[in-house]
This record gives sequence, structure tokens and C-alpha cells, in this order.
Amino acid sequence: MYIDSLIYGIEFQNERIDIEYRKKLNQMAEEEGLEQLYEKAKQIDPDAMRKISINDKKRIIRVLEIYHKTGKTKTEQEKESRKNEVKYNYKTFAITMNREKLYERIELWNKIEEIFDINDEENVYWRENSVRAKANAEFRLGNEEKATKIIEDYLKAKPEWAWGYIEMADWYLDKRDKKHYDLERAKSILLRAENIKGIEEVDAVLER
Repeated sequence: MYIDSLIYGIEFQNERIDIEYRKKLNQMAEEEGLEQLYEKAKQIDPDAMRKISINDKKRIIRVLEIYHKTGKTKTEQEKESRKNEVKYNYKTFAITMNREKLYERIELWNKIEEIFDINDEENVYWRENSVRAKANAEFRLGNEEKATKIIEDYLKAKPEWAWGYIEMADWYLDKRDKKHYDLERAKSILLRAENIKGIEEVDAVLER
């Protein structure tokens, strides 16, 4: 999304939230059920709703808010944002680390775990970053099974952790990595995340 915004010159509109309208939608969801809101949004923007779970209250409301505020659907806005042609040739690059650096990264996060009590809820940021960093390093070292186990073990305790699924999916989305590139596998991981009740940051999952 961020690379596209640079290449295509996409401008994300900064609109004021209509608090009263949002309250009204939340009240409708409570009194009539979220399915009613979903159907209403589906009538307005069926293309957008194909990508949104019937349980994703936040994104359902956002589709309705966009149309209420602008008179345009979310899909129409996205198409307009991409109408500009790319003005220049471009290449994207990614930085990789050598094996020694990857081992150093694992050791660093082991030390961080010693400094911080990562089992303390107040340190959840460090805990989750440690899980992702160590899993990523193990994957880059060729230890795919070990990397997956690190994240899956954490997901057993916190299945709504979106960034665990995103981390694993990203391993298989890099076309330059011919050994691991597997679009279907990545999709299955992200679909699994999308179907988790109460998944955190579902927008980040769907952006993939």
C-alpha cells in the first residue's frame, strides 16, 4: 500500500468523522444485528464488501461512513486514486542480512527477553516483536519449521494476533525468493487470520 501510494501518487483523504452518524450505526448494530449493517453496506458497495468479513464491524461501518460523507463508495475512491499513470520507471529493492547478522539478531532478542519480563502484559510490545524477529531470522536461516513453530506457539495463546499471520504470509509473498514464493500458501494464512473472531488490525491483514 505504501509503495503504491508513492508510485501512483495516491492521496488518502483526511476526512472528519461524523461522530453522530457513527453512533447511529453502532446503535443499529446493537439493536438490529451486525448482519443488517453488512447487508446495507453490501447494497452500497458490493465490491468492497467481498473483501470484508460479516463480523468485521469496524470495516463495515467505515464503508458506510465513506459513502455517507462523500457520496462515493470506497471502491470508487480507490479507483480514482489510481487513475494517474506512473510517471517514471521504478524498481523496488529489499535489504537482506548475512547469516552472522541473523544469528546476532536472535541473540539480541534473547537478551531483550532477559531484560524485560515479556510474559508481563505491560511488555506485550516487546514480547510480540521478539516473537516476530526471532521467527523471521530463523526463516531466513532456512529453519522454516522452527520459524513457524515460534509464531504458532504464540498464536495458541493469542489467536487474534494479526501480525503473527502477516509475518508468516510475508515469507511466501516475496517473488524474488524462488524457493519459498507460494501465493496460495500466503493466501491461506491470511484467510485463516481473517476468519479469526476478534482479530486485531484486520485492515493490515486485508491490505496484504
